[in-house]
Amino acid sequence: MARGRRGRRGLAGRHITRALRARLGGLTFGILVGLAAAWLRARGLRTALATAALAGVGVGESVYGLTVVADSTSQVYWSAIGLGGVALLTVMLVRRIRGPVPVLCAVAGTVAVAAAFLVTYSWIGGAWGGI
Repeated sequence: MARGRRGRRGLAGRHITRALRARLGGLTFGILVGLAAAWLRARGLRTALATAALAGVGVGESVYGLTVVADSTSQVYWSAIGLGGVALLTVMLVRRIRGPVPVLCAVAGTVAVAAAFLVTYSWIGGAWGGI
């Protein structure tokens, strides 16, 4: 695959810039985050999955920020993002999520999403030189 100064070739050989990759990622993940936010009002497993997705993104972004980009951004910001994710998980477990399977799904899912977020962002940063 040929690589230009500002991006990689893709989408049938078209040149993709970093800005376009960021927009495509935002569009894709924005839809998923919106769906998860809508599912927070549901009951049962949907609520647990939505909580895991949103809390996991918050915790994963916090860990990534505190370990990778802490030099350029305040640690208070990254800590607040992580606390927000943990707070969402806690509130949803206390108020909305009932039963052992949904509780396990919310907790384990949060950890899994946070780990996947951290690995993915680290890979994107290394492979693309950051977005």
